[in-house]
Amino acid sequence: MNRIVISNVRIKPLFGGEELITKLITEGLSGSFDVRYIGYPFDIKVQAKTFPFSKFLPKISGVGNLLRRLPILKYIFVKNLKMNCDLLISNSNSDDLALLRGGKHNVSYGKIIIIKHGPIFEFGKIYPDPLIKTKKFKILALNTTDMEELSNRYGNSNVDLLRLGIDVNTANSHPNPKYFEELGISSDSKVIFSIGRLEERQKGFLKGILAMREILDINKNKENFVYLIAGSGKDRKLYQNTISRLGLRNNVKLLGKISDELKRQLYTRADFILQPSGAESFSLVALEALKYGKILLVSKNKGSVDIIKDSGTDQNGFFIERDAKNIANLLISITGTLPPYDLSLIRQNALKTGALFTADKMLNDIRKVIDQMLSSGEI
Repeated sequence: MNRIVISNVRIKPLFGGEELITKLITEGLSGSFDVRYIGYPFDIKVQAKTFPFSKFLPKISGVGNLLRRLPILKYIFVKNLKMNCDLLISNSNSDDLALLRGGKHNVSYGKIIIIKHGPIFEFGKIYPDPLIKTKKFKILALNTTDMEELSNRYGNSNVDLLRLGIDVNTANSHPNPKYFEELGISSDSKVIFSIGRLEERQKGFLKGILAMREILDINKNKENFVYLIAGSGKDRKLYQNTISRLGLRNNVKLLGKISDELKRQLYTRADFILQPSGAESFSLVALEALKYGKILLVSKNKGSVDIIKDSGTDQNGFFIERDAKNIANLLISITGTLPPYDLSLIRQNALKTGALFTADKMLNDIRKVIDQMLSSGEI
């Protein structure tokens, strides 16, 4: 049986989109291959080598990211990591921290698949060049924009498009009133929901908070909008201070980390899903919103343009500018007495789009690439 090592190295203690995809791929392939995992510790049902890097690094923003590139860290953290495999699948831009040490490979592999999240350039160097040097490789882009850029650099034959997929159980999706009574949300409230790391530069939730102030200023006698933000991160204090300063404590609530059940309840109850991200290779939050048939307001980036249509008979969401006034005006327009949009059709189109992106389809696409890699000759 071929051995596959899947790597997803992180220096921060989080379970985000990359970790979810890693878990789905690792456990999905484990029945067909001898699968091992390398990365940050989380519940995964295969043999694993885990590295909680963040315990040893400063909490100061940016410093930990810079220090992790020091060569000495590669000796400290991974000197005992020795593993052989037929194929390596890299699912994180930080994988070279564990996989390379002193220019040598800690994991012996002849072939590698790179699932390309995030920027091509990171801290002044090009990823994934250190991992694919002298190796037979395939890079899987998560959107057509990245695919074109990567193809120009590495050649069409070495780059494919991978559509991520997840499964969401929306059966019997009826909001339980007790959850929302505890949050002080009335049955007639218009609920806007965002979820993600509280990191303003990337996620942009401050724009949603400021948009709430704009909405309340315009609708002076209609304060039934509530903005719920789930997640943790370094900019929580910024959001708390802004909410307090603008008098929004009754209208904007920071929920912190939430359970899977509360997350399901929030998606079910929400009228709108707001995602004002600066950049996304592929957004699992947007995909979850589509699978729940929700009205999605999302910034236009290379990840969203592949799956969102904001006009025509196949409209399944709305593109927004990363601007509070733009977000506020759109929400007021959508919720008006005579909205200029067929919201029922948009919800139906959202469900249809979401149904196209399943975990099984993603795994089948990855298996095809794996079969091609394993059946091809050595370099």
